[in-house]
Amino acid sequence: MAAHRTSAPLRSRTARLAIILGGAVAVLVLAAGPATAAGHGQAKGHLVLDVKGVVSTVAPGQAVKQAAAACVGAADAVVVNVDDVRVAFPNAVQVCGGVTLSSQVAAEADEA
Repeated sequence: MAAHRTSAPLRSRTARLAIILGGAVAVLVLAAGPATAAGHGQAKGHLVLDVKGVVSTVAPGQAVKQAAAACVGAADAVVVNVDDVRVAFPNAVQVCGGVTLSSQVAAEADEA
């Protein structure tokens, strides 16, 4: 009796290429998945910006820029950075009249 030869789907060049590309995409998705998922929903990544009663949660750099832009020309404007806001937690930092920034979490304690 002759040996029965089964069809080998990996024999075609197109099938092999598709499997290799699929594997490469899967590796990239798995590698990037935890990094992109870690940034979502973490309070550490946002500041709370209050501009004359309009409250929004904004990325730290953008929050500082928006607060500074809202205070252009104000006589009582104060220059602040993200660290200043985090250190003031749970209190808000007044950037100028009607504009405040607050952090959702306290600044991390320095490790010795």
